[in-house]
Amino acid sequence: MNDISPNILSDVREIAKKGNYDGAIAALDKIDKSKIPNPLVNILYSRYIQLSETGQGRELDDVHKLLVEAVETDNESLRPHIELAFFHSAIQDDEVSASKEFLTALNIIKDSLSECIEGILQMDPYRFHETWKDIEALLDTIKGISGNAIEQMDAVHKEKSERHRNGTNEESPPEADAKSE
Repeated sequence: MNDISPNILSDVREIAKKGNYDGAIAALDKIDKSKIPNPLVNILYSRYIQLSETGQGRELDDVHKLLVEAVETDNESLRPHIELAFFHSAIQDDEVSASKEFLTALNIIKDSLSECIEGILQMDPYRFHETWKDIEALLDTIKGISGNAIEQMDAVHKEKSERHRNGTNEESPPEADAKSE
C-alpha cells in the first residue's frame, strides 16, 4: 500500500470496533509501516515552525494542516487534540473550534480514566498495596482539579454574563482593574 490515508489508524480502529479483528490485522499487515503518518512528527513540526524565525518557508496554514492531519491520523490520542485546540485559540482566535477540541480531549481523558479505574477495581488491592495509596492520592488530585476547574469556569461565566448585562463584552484593560481596586 503506497498511498497511506492520513486517517489509516482510525480506519483500522473502525474495522476492529465492528468486531472484525482479523480484518484489522489484515489491514495493518498491508501497510508499509515506514509510510504511516505519525501524529507526533506532525506535532513536532507544528511546534518548531511556530517557534522558528523563518519556519523554513512554512506558514501558519501549514501548521494548521499538520495539526488537523495529526488529529485525523489518530483521533483517539489526546495530544493532537490539545495541540490543535491551543492553535485554534492562540493563533486563530477561534474559541469555538478550540473548545470543541478541548472537549474531545476531555472525553478521551474521561474514557481513559474510566478504563483505568475499571481495571483497578478488578484487581485485589492486597496484591498491589504499595501503590494503592499513590492511586488514591492521584484520583483525589484529579477530583480536586475537576472541582477547581468547574469553579473557575463558573466564575468566568458569571463575569462574562455581568459584562454582557452591563452592555460591554470588552475585557477591561489591566490598568483599569488596578485603578478600581
